Amino acid sequence: METGKTEEATAALEAAVEACRDGMEPLLLSFGIRQQANRDPKLLKKLSELQSKALKNRSLNEYTILDILASSEETPPDELEKIVPKLKSMVAEDPENPHLLRALARAQIRLKDQDGLRRSLESLVRLEPDPWTHWALARLCQRSEAWSCAEKHLRILAQSDDPLSFLAESRLIQLLSATDRSQEAVEMALKLAQENSDSGKLLKSTLTHTLISSAWLALDSGDNTGAQRLFDEVRRIDPENKIARQAAELIFVDPLQRAENQQRREREMTASEDGDAVLAEGAKLLAAGDASGGWKLLDRGTRLDPESVIGWYNLGIASQRLEKWEDAARAFKHATRLDPDNPVALLGLGRALASTGECSDATAVLEKLTSLHPELYQAQYYLWKCYQSLGRRDAAAEALKKYNANRPQAE
Repeated sequence: METGKTEEATAALEAAVEACRDGMEPLLLSFGIRQQANRDPKLLKKLSELQSKALKNRSLNEYTILDILASSEETPPDELEKIVPKLKSMVAEDPENPHLLRALARAQIRLKDQDGLRRSLESLVRLEPDPWTHWALARLCQRSEAWSCAEKHLRILAQSDDPLSFLAESRLIQLLSATDRSQEAVEMALKLAQENSDSGKLLKSTLTHTLISSAWLALDSGDNTGAQRLFDEVRRIDPENKIARQAAELIFVDPLQRAENQQRREREMTASEDGDAVLAEGAKLLAAGDASGGWKLLDRGTRLDPESVIGWYNLGIASQRLEKWEDAARAFKHATRLDPDNPVALLGLGRALASTGECSDATAVLEKLTSLHPELYQAQYYLWKCYQSLGRRDAAAEALKKYNANRPQAE
């Protein structure tokens, strides 16, 4: 299983069941089998069959039955509610038993019992610090915005030889980018890319997504050099990647060349029908600080090329700088339609909607953003303003608390 030979693992599992029909507990309790089954449909089906068969075996002890029920996706929530107190009682009697703690944690995950799960996982990682426990704790800490806790467990996983290490590094890079440590994130992302550049299609897709997401966050934090290095790395891995190509053409340009060609290009662009060229010139003006001149060309360019993610993103930024909030909202809506996972565009859309007084729509966008990227503390500020406007005082107080807790503090 650990080497990815799932066909052989399934055959070995079937042979083992045949050899010990009345002693299935070691197989059913094997975390390795469960972990691999989650990644292999054939093994998952075989494990499900074993679990169903085991539940009919009256010779099984109570813990084994509870563990099977806690692990099975087919166990309904009301049944899980009955299982948890029994497992808690067993844990109280035998608090050093990692198998009991893991069964309890699995049930708590499915019931979304965050507080109970945190306690179970912290006890489990002390007794048996396996990759699954570190990963579960890291995800839980991220959801509760406990960044140092999430970072601690992601770093442990990232340094391991477990298959989860790649995903852990990807998550860690995004966390660093979003918490104003873009330089460290850039170096880690480039290292990850170099180590996995010859990987398979799925891994490469995950890698490019991580690099692009980190590049946007680095750009938003003002680290233009780091963002450019990340986009360049995406183009090295995937030369046809449209987002990285447009970033190179529209965002990272030579200031000297911009100054020399600006007047001539402005005249040409007002009559041009080449969407890419118009957007490129608009981006140059925007980068040079001419938001007004850039806005005119970006507005025209997005009409000529309505499928340009970066074109709409830059138009949103230009509109934002000019405080044209309705135009900003329109532009960022287009950007998020084309690139739904772009957290910076989602933040721009939420801010623009909040600034036009459309607080109901703004809160929907910002709540979605904070659920996907709780590390983007800036969203909490605009949520606070909108909750106040909507009369949602408790929600406003909570948003302001999260904003103040997570924003960088002046030294």
